[in-house]
Amino acid sequence: MRVAYVCMDPGVPIWGNKGCSIHVQEITRSFLRRGAEVEFFVVSTGGTPPAEFADTRVTMCHLDASKKGADRELQLVECAQRMTNLLLESGPFDLVYERYSLWSSVGMDFARQSHIPSVLEVNAPLLEEQARYRELFNRELAYLISNRAFVNADVISCVSNEVLKHIVENFQICNTKLLVNPNGVDVTRFTPLQISRDVDAFRVGFVGSLKPWHGVEYLLDAFGLVLREYRNAKLVIVGDGPERAKLSDRFLHSHAYSEDCVEWLGSLSPEQVIHQLNTLDVAVAPYPDLSNFYFSPLKVYEYMACGLPVIASRVGQLRSIITHRIDGFLCKPACAWSLARQISWLAEHPNIRRQIGVRARQKAENEFSWDQVLERALAAVSSTTDISELDILDLPAKVRF
Repeated sequence: MRVAYVCMDPGVPIWGNKGCSIHVQEITRSFLRRGAEVEFFVVSTGGTPPAEFADTRVTMCHLDASKKGADRELQLVECAQRMTNLLLESGPFDLVYERYSLWSSVGMDFARQSHIPSVLEVNAPLLEEQARYRELFNRELAYLISNRAFVNADVISCVSNEVLKHIVENFQICNTKLLVNPNGVDVTRFTPLQISRDVDAFRVGFVGSLKPWHGVEYLLDAFGLVLREYRNAKLVIVGDGPERAKLSDRFLHSHAYSEDCVEWLGSLSPEQVIHQLNTLDVAVAPYPDLSNFYFSPLKVYEYMACGLPVIASRVGQLRSIITHRIDGFLCKPACAWSLARQISWLAEHPNIRRQIGVRARQKAENEFSWDQVLERALAAVSSTTDISELDILDLPAKVRF
């Protein structure tokens, strides 16, 4: 069974280490585990593929890096149009899976024209994001392309209720094709490991890019409070980003503690991240109180799969991922004191900490694996497509690969 995976977003290098790149790789691994043959159609690879993708074919549409602003947007539209011919040349395919990008409807157009099923994965309200945080010169064109992609998709797989709400409120889309399908984790790779570590240290960790909407400043302030009682505590920060220097200065100037209390490990490979998670006692997702929290945070699923007790802000989808005091903890967003209190409580109760971690791992296995994420999307394809016209569908609600 042949699958065309389309990703026309230059900000999503398929072989990168960013969360969006990991998402692409994990969904593809799930396809491969089903016995599917996957071919990528992309504009960015970001380096050398992981070993298991060495034989996966990648068709590239190259961009002129010198083009900026409105010219850059039009170049991405033209590139998507050229990709149609590349899809035709590489076909036939049995399914098209496209990661929604602002300037492409090529995968969904191709699937509709070829009469094959399709899934459009939507991870963020990109029109709103681009206009608010970057630059958007051809807004009307971007809207028309997005609307075309949504109309032509058989299934629109949204990572959160907030993303689905954005589509419903801004586009004229049939609700029956919309699916809320949160992110997941590879529970065979992210797993509890026996790793030698300093048992006298209490290690608190964060994984993610150092950007304002991840709330690391609240974690640093909370950790400063924790250190007043637990001088053996250590904070481990995995990831990098534009806020790195400012965050480091903030901690040193706000708290009379040595810089050795915080380990800034920078960007790591997925394998290194797994190792670091297994050195922790507690993992944190300290998001601020955002008005439109549409994220489905990969870090939280990865924390849970590694058997860690998680402390997360009580916002958005996090409220449904974590059951407070059962398989994790929820704290008041943007409140260092609330976060510090939860961390300190877990420092005092190691046995309960371990019990919470065991239940978190069980929940990740039972509900949040990438195979389950893909299964939900493919089951939705079965229920929204005329199965009498498609050989690949297996009654009642599974796609055979």
